[in-house]
Amino acid sequence: MSEPQVVVGTIIEDGVIRSEEGVNVAFSGVDYRPRWDAIRLHLGRTHADSVIRSHVEAIMEEEPELVKRDANTKAIDELWTAHKFRGRKLQYIMVEERVKAIASLDHLLIPPEEVLSIAKSVMPEGRTWAGFENGLIQELKETLPGIRTGFMLDPGNIMTRAAIRMGFSVSILLCTNPLSFIGVGHLNRFGVGGWKGNDKILRVKAKAELADRIKEALVEGKGSAGNFLEAVEQSKKVHVTEDQAKTLLTAFPLAYSAGASTIKQVVARFQKEERTLWGMAQAASYIAMHGDFKKGAKNLDAGLATAGAAYIGITDVPETTGIAKKWLSEVKGIKDLSKWV
Repeated sequence: MSEPQVVVGTIIEDGVIRSEEGVNVAFSGVDYRPRWDAIRLHLGRTHADSVIRSHVEAIMEEEPELVKRDANTKAIDELWTAHKFRGRKLQYIMVEERVKAIASLDHLLIPPEEVLSIAKSVMPEGRTWAGFENGLIQELKETLPGIRTGFMLDPGNIMTRAAIRMGFSVSILLCTNPLSFIGVGHLNRFGVGGWKGNDKILRVKAKAELADRIKEALVEGKGSAGNFLEAVEQSKKVHVTEDQAKTLLTAFPLAYSAGASTIKQVVARFQKEERTLWGMAQAASYIAMHGDFKKGAKNLDAGLATAGAAYIGITDVPETTGIAKKWLSEVKGIKDLSKWV
């Protein structure tokens, strides 16, 4: 794949961006996610989300056979067509003439290698970790028998899909399995709670600010370590039924784009663990480190490590299971888990 090209300019007609230097740059298409982002930039996040939600509801009323995911896609297609020529100057991140991301002029795009260079000056003991080769982890001492905590830095990417983030991390020493809280807020949709402060998104307006923001995240994260250790002990006491486990072991990894083969591995591993939230966390983290993945699935292990951490944050198993079942059915169109477990 070619290196991303950033074009600052305005769409003047379908398939053409006029750059701020006055050059016309052709593009062949725009991916789904940047179209969503552009609608939010044009209308404002809160208003845009309301407009999108209303449009999805109208589409589903007219076409009740559509699952929500397909209705979302159709709504974004229609709203993008309606709003794409508004003339606002934006940053268009392109790969091989296709727009892969759209960002406002306020969004500072820092290449990951520059982020890591700055981070190493703040995290001198930082190192890479299996499954997290593109980031840094700085481990602390063993905090519970067999558990070592630390802090992870994800340098993000220039495609805007991943901001620069700091998160609490856990390593199960006996089997070197990882649990990561980077991105765990993505699972708040399922009622996972208690970890918001562990996922520090570092939004910076100048590169000079980055080192100080990393230092702030490290200090803030250390204050959350005690909460995690309490949650681990509690998760070992919360039992789950077979039905609850299968639903949650499917939904959480699927939210990070895991496929049926991976989810089957997680469910199979759970049969060897305690029937508790901690057992589910162990199953996901084990497959994150030792699973059999398709060649090229570079980020899947990190998603499973985060899914494993999220199980520890479940405060009401029946409620979370119900939310997950509804999401699987309405958003993913999955009513029968037999294919997945």
